[in-house]
Amino acid sequence: MEVAYYRRMVSRQNEELDRIRAAAVGPVTRQQVLAKSLGLLKQAADAGGVESGLTLADKVFNQFKEHGQLLHHYGQLLVHRGDLEEALHFLRVALKYDDELAAAHNDLASVLIAVGKPDQATHHMTEATRCEPDNLMYLENLGDLYLIAGNVELALRTYHDILGKQPANNDLRFKIAQVYAESHQHPEAVELCYALIEQDPGHPGAKRLLSQLG
Repeated sequence: MEVAYYRRMVSRQNEELDRIRAAAVGPVTRQQVLAKSLGLLKQAADAGGVESGLTLADKVFNQFKEHGQLLHHYGQLLVHRGDLEEALHFLRVALKYDDELAAAHNDLASVLIAVGKPDQATHHMTEATRCEPDNLMYLENLGDLYLIAGNVELALRTYHDILGKQPANNDLRFKIAQVYAESHQHPEAVELCYALIEQDPGHPGAKRLLSQLG
């Protein structure tokens, strides 16, 4: 089943690229093929279609090897396949050509955490938030990295900034309560738990945490 699905996906990718090449003329061809290739690669990376994505990337890579987005999606596919060291290389090169790719900074930070380099990860996560300051997922990821590094105060400040923009984010509210509890700031943890229960009376984590705090 998987082999048949993989073959169908590769076949569709080939047909789509052939159609674009046939329809395009002159200098437009290269840009159109790149645009469609990036779209197909992003679909493969998002869906975890590793092998078909890598096959497509190999076909267009020599033509567009200096394009940051292509390198980023290639790095994503390598992450899905588990080739973390190879993925690190391609994600870093992607940012060499386009340092404004917030998603590439975020993905590189995730890989750096996985290989035990949290300081480098924090740098790239900070860059991701610089590129897309309104992306609250990146901001929460940065807060998580501050927490990993032991900077509880900065992590809490970051989480509270997000909560101010997303007051209904109860998952984050509970995370903050847990951080307060683990850092022995029990009154703050209790206050947040009660606020959380007021919004979500059946929240099991908040009730459990309250019972642990006594």
